[in-house]
Amino acid sequence: ERHHPRNRRRVMNPDRNRAMIGNDVVDLKDAEALPGAQHPRFDARAFAARERDWVGADASGRRRWLLWACKEAAFKVARKLDRAAVWA
Repeated sequence: ERHHPRNRRRVMNPDRNRAMIGNDVVDLKDAEALPGAQHPRFDARAFAARERDWVGADASGRRRWLLWACKEAAFKVARKLDRAAVWA
């Protein structure tokens, strides 16, 4: 079975069992990416308590964006596999 415009169910091609995903690029020198520049609730909404501890132990702020990129990519894959997936 192949994807057909009238068929809403998406079927992966077994010969190319892959999906393309994209992530935003974070400029670590941008003022909005610097530690403390995010809204105070950003970390609470984006990360679990243990993740916040790990992110908070990095004065450079790079861990925040590394972890964010990983989580964003994983969520995009989950959404491709299941459109009902939610970020919770």
